[in-house]
Amino acid sequence: MKIAILSTFTIQMILPKLKELSEKDGFNHEIKIFVSYNLCSKELTDNQSEIYQFAPDVLFLFIDLDSLIPEYLDLVKIKSEERRKVIDLKFSYLLAIVEKFTKERPASTIIIHNFSVPSYSPLGIADNREAVGLQRSIQDLNRRMEDYFKDNNSVLVFDYDGFTGSYGKKNIIDRRLYFLADIKIKAEYLELLAKNYLNYINSLLGKSKKCLVLDLDNTLWGGIIGEDSPSNLKLGPNPPGNAYLEFQKVLLSLFNKGILLTINSKNNFDDAIKVIREHPQMVLKEKNFSAIRINWQDKATNIREIAEELNIGTNSMVFIDDDQYNRMLVKSVLPEVLTVDISNDPTMYADIIKELMVFDTANLTQEDKVRSKLYAEERERRELQHNLSDFNDFLQELKMEITIGKADESTIPRISQLTQKTNQFNLTTRRYSEAEIKSLASNTNSAVYHIHSKDRLGDAGIVGCAIINIENDSATIDTFLISCRVLGRKIEDALLHHLISEAKNRGVKAIIGSYLPTKKNAQTQNFYKHHGFDLLEESADQVLWILNVENYNSTWPEFIKININ
Repeated sequence: MKIAILSTFTIQMILPKLKELSEKDGFNHEIKIFVSYNLCSKELTDNQSEIYQFAPDVLFLFIDLDSLIPEYLDLVKIKSEERRKVIDLKFSYLLAIVEKFTKERPASTIIIHNFSVPSYSPLGIADNREAVGLQRSIQDLNRRMEDYFKDNNSVLVFDYDGFTGSYGKKNIIDRRLYFLADIKIKAEYLELLAKNYLNYINSLLGKSKKCLVLDLDNTLWGGIIGEDSPSNLKLGPNPPGNAYLEFQKVLLSLFNKGILLTINSKNNFDDAIKVIREHPQMVLKEKNFSAIRINWQDKATNIREIAEELNIGTNSMVFIDDDQYNRMLVKSVLPEVLTVDISNDPTMYADIIKELMVFDTANLTQEDKVRSKLYAEERERRELQHNLSDFNDFLQELKMEITIGKADESTIPRISQLTQKTNQFNLTTRRYSEAEIKSLASNTNSAVYHIHSKDRLGDAGIVGCAIINIENDSATIDTFLISCRVLGRKIEDALLHHLISEAKNRGVKAIIGSYLPTKKNAQTQNFYKHHGFDLLEESADQVLWILNVENYNSTWPEFIKININ
């Protein structure tokens, strides 16, 4: 990605840290830093400025409080009503420069810092007795920014006040460097800030982790089940069991936002599962785990099996185990798995998970929130399929219903997420940010579709999307993908049929579909061929197929109820 940082003070020292961390993640981002001493006005409003010429995919906008309100301490001299007017004016200014840039650069995402609330007020302890004290004035400015941009797919608010509060507002700044060189953040905190920035970048790229692989003994509880009776395990409200209890509560909070929890334990299955099912202090229940491996296989093999069962990549997994040997094994055999070096102190487990910063997504979609539940429903579908000898009977029994619609503000985050994460049934694997999807959806020569699926076992949410470009009487399918969770149920056939029908209604005579081969999407290489497309052009990098729309006579899959929104 092309990444710009626009700051109102000297921040160039973050550049090598960002590059180093990016390379560790396997990326070679193009990063430029711009410093503005005019409150970023020219940089964001003049479309001939250097930032516009750079055309960043992501812009971090860091206007500090000293620059926005140089005499903010003097706010206490004026009446509360006047303070509100000052904050109104500054808020309006921020909106004006940000919205100007997003209008001119709709494909860019802005991540704007909020403001570190001053820990000092000339009013002292009387500050919070004012109708609008100094600290509340800045808090209100932050709150207004968050409220205004919370539904804007092009603008995210970085909680810089929370960042400084986490590490101590007095610790962040080196006063000597501040007065000598306008450097307002110490080097060690710049590295932490860089990690936070990369968390945003990776989430926009769809590179956040989605599965936690957990050991049991001395990880979810204290003690070894093969040596200790369940009643002697350390798990409960009293030390040392309360540390494990807190760890499980944090893990449950991740489950509730859609992170998959799985078990990878060397144990006798019956002994371990009994603890999970019956121990009165277990916060995590059997239903919270998407896959369970309790056996005597090596843990790397178990992780591979879990990934295959869940149909996810091992690079989306995080491994937690107190045993150093098992961590070394997984690091060696599966280096793409993030293996966390947890300490031998269980009181640190909860904080280690909280500080990982690998599970975040820029926007938490409804599908994210219920992902764990969806995987549990998927197990039921596998059981149903196993009990029915004929696959067509299985499809009929599911009683599927799909809804196809065009992208809008509510569906753009999920569509972008699918383009970033879907690898197997993805004919071109083109990745799009939310801003880019929004731009395509508003283009009269393009159309962005999503497909929503549900059946008698549950609602799978938005499981696929397609992007088609139309010019005169021809069209090109830019993107066509279906989530691996619903592959093989003919949902992809229904989506393609709708694309062709819509194109035909717009006077299109020929549709070109492309296949860009990758290591993971080989199953899609003949998708167009199987639907009546003829080979147009073939090379090592791309295969093009063409369809004469007038000759197309396929119909909807008869066992699926279709809704067109």
